[in-house]
Amino acid sequence: MKLYKGNAVKRVEKLLTNGEKRKEKLQTKLKDLRDEHKNLYEAEQDDLNLAIIEGGEPTKKLTTDRKKVEEEIKDVQETLSKVDTAIQSELEKAKKEVEEERKQFVKDAGEDFYKLYDELNAIKIQYLEKLVEYAEKKSEFTKDYNKTFNNVRNTLGLSYKNPRDFYELSLSRRYQSRDRNYYTPIVLPDELSTALHDKKVSSITLENKETFKK
Repeated sequence: MKLYKGNAVKRVEKLLTNGEKRKEKLQTKLKDLRDEHKNLYEAEQDDLNLAIIEGGEPTKKLTTDRKKVEEEIKDVQETLSKVDTAIQSELEKAKKEVEEERKQFVKDAGEDFYKLYDELNAIKIQYLEKLVEYAEKKSEFTKDYNKTFNNVRNTLGLSYKNPRDFYELSLSRRYQSRDRNYYTPIVLPDELSTALHDKKVSSITLENKETFKK
């Protein structure tokens, strides 16, 4: 099955990648500015303390620099917000197109899946036809068994053995047995689960590949 990503999906991925890079760059700049602001604020406070002690005037440049950094912080925060808004806007525009590509992606995969479905269905019919053959043979065996042994059993006083217990394929079991004496050719739920969920044939099933060959 050929997997692909359509143009809309690629555009969205590019948008998210580039948007994240832009945000990381802005967030790094914002952190640096906040660190700078903290240093300037502390320097401004120290300068004010010194001016009070010495009876002088504080340095105006520190205040000017601090306010300049505050403006830069505000600008970066605003730009970050705009980046998020832009990304969300573009994602909203892409929704319909991506949904169409998703539908097409699923549709294109259908050919492979329906081919598998057809093959599985053919195998299932063969499997069920074999079960019908088994059921007919079992019914014939039961009749012949009773016809052959019932009278002589009564005459000889032998215990009754139900012919249905011989060569019985039970539908009530959910798990295969590793014991060859209890292994069944019926496909059981645990074998289906292993195939579908673990994507492999059950080890018990493989071990019993030759069990019924004579």
